[in-house]
Amino acid sequence: MVERYLRERFLDAPAFAARCGIDEPTLSRLIASGLAPGASYEVDDAGTMRSLVFGAVPSPGAPMGQWFNPSMAPWVARGHDSLAAHDGDVAVAAASLQARFREGYRVALQAVHAEEGSIPGFADAQGRFDDAAFDTQFPSLWQHLLAGTYGLCVAHPLDEAHIAAKETVQARLTQLTDNGSRRDFSDAERTAVRGLIARYQAVSMPFSPAEYHRSSRKRLVDDLLPHVTTPDTRSQ
Repeated sequence: MVERYLRERFLDAPAFAARCGIDEPTLSRLIASGLAPGASYEVDDAGTMRSLVFGAVPSPGAPMGQWFNPSMAPWVARGHDSLAAHDGDVAVAAASLQARFREGYRVALQAVHAEEGSIPGFADAQGRFDDAAFDTQFPSLWQHLLAGTYGLCVAHPLDEAHIAAKETVQARLTQLTDNGSRRDFSDAERTAVRGLIARYQAVSMPFSPAEYHRSSRKRLVDDLLPHVTTPDTRSQ
């Protein structure tokens, strides 16, 4: 089942490099230099699948190799173009990429804040967008980008806005449901939770069978739905 999941939703390194219009050695160099996200999953010859989010997970039968979300290709293009624009200076190119991601992600979060209200983890006591909180969290955001995490958990991580859409709806769902552990909801809250779940389902990955039991998909969707769904809403 893990093999099917990987082959249906991800590309191995040679195929992903081809999708990016480069060869595999160039892809490897960009990743090693911090200029492109790494694989979301790495599977060794013993059938152990590794990711930054879930660590090492036994996955018998999973195909060995590095596995990339095809929608991560634009990030590889950014790294390749930045390196060329800075005459091969890796350090300058990497700093430029990080600054671009920082600003792009900040703008994406601020847009969500303006349209939907304060974002859990990114709002001050008055409900305003908290730049200091963003600055504190940014190193982790950058680490997850380079580690391929967004390719694992975001359905189409094409840019900062797509990533922020998934991360912010998950943050709201997590806050409203006590990270999926809450079971008592008012009618209005059940309606709100169902709406957030629908949005989350649209922008997130389903996660592989090997890690599903530990995933936000199980905790925030499948475990919660029976508690926020009534007979007259199940067909909606």
